This record gives sequence, C-alpha cells and structure tokens, in this order.
Amino acid sequence: NKKIVVVFDIQTVNENYYRKLGLPDRYITTSNMLKFHKDVIRVFHKIKNVNVILKRKRFQTSFQDPKYLNFIRENYKSEKYSQIHPQVDPIEIINQCYLSINFPPTSTAKISNFQKKHTIYYDPSKTVDPHDKSLSGIKLIRGYDGLESYINKLFHNNDVK
Repeated sequence: NKKIVVVFDIQTVNENYYRKLGLPDRYITTSNMLKFHKDVIRVFHKIKNVNVILKRKRFQTSFQDPKYLNFIRENYKSEKYSQIHPQVDPIEIINQCYLSINFPPTSTAKISNFQKKHTIYYDPSKTVDPHDKSLSGIKLIRGYDGLESYINKLFHNNDVK
C-alpha cells in the first residue's frame, strides 16, 4: 500500500506584476517555490511506496509565473508525482494522506494538524523564524538536510531504496 504525501504550495506571480505594484523583496518568490518543489521531489526520489500529490489552490492565471507553471507541469505528471484538480476540497485529500508538506504559512497545515496527520511546514531557504507565531506551533523544517532527516525518520528507513 502506497502512502500519500500531499504538498501544498503557494502559486507564484510573475515578477513584472510585483514590480508594477512596487513591492519589495518577498519570501514567496518563484526561485524559492521552485527550490521547495525540487527538494520535495529529490527527497522522495529514493522513497518507495509513496505517491506525492500536489494540491494547488487556484487554476492557472495570466499573473502566474510561467517558469513556475512549466516546472509543475513537467514534474507532477507521473504515477509517483502528480497533481489534483484545484477544485478538490483540501480536506478530502488531507483525510487520505500520511504526510502533509506545506509552504509556510499556508492554512492547510493547520487543517492537517487538526486531522492528526503528520504535518510540516518546509522552508527551503532557511529564512523563516522558527518562533514565528503564524506557524501556530506546527513543526518547521528548514533546508534540505533537515527535510531529508525528517523524511527518513518518518518513513523508518524501511521504505528507502
């Protein structure tokens, strides 16, 4: 039986949109989001008996960064890595999952935690303050080495190739 890992990200907007708004540096950038996904894909590459499912919040829009969208299309289209329709209720997939990996500070982590699922926020850039109140006490994993260590322990090394 394969374990389901559900991934909740934040869809990034193209940089020109932010420039027009005059917004300063941000945490939710395409480069940070791509690192989030690349790390998740890399860490599960060596784990057997797992399905990694991306649940995006919204349909594709003209404001979203095409680099982000192309990466998602190319990497979440196999049996092991897939995505589900944005209109699927997140609670539906959370109820089926073993682990919920969330980009901070998405509310889906709070739902997953409430449902008593293994739940983490993953910060690929190691810039989120572990004491940030918006994390609501949910475990924060910072950087790839931390993610790899957590996943190997959670999957008890017996599902590792």
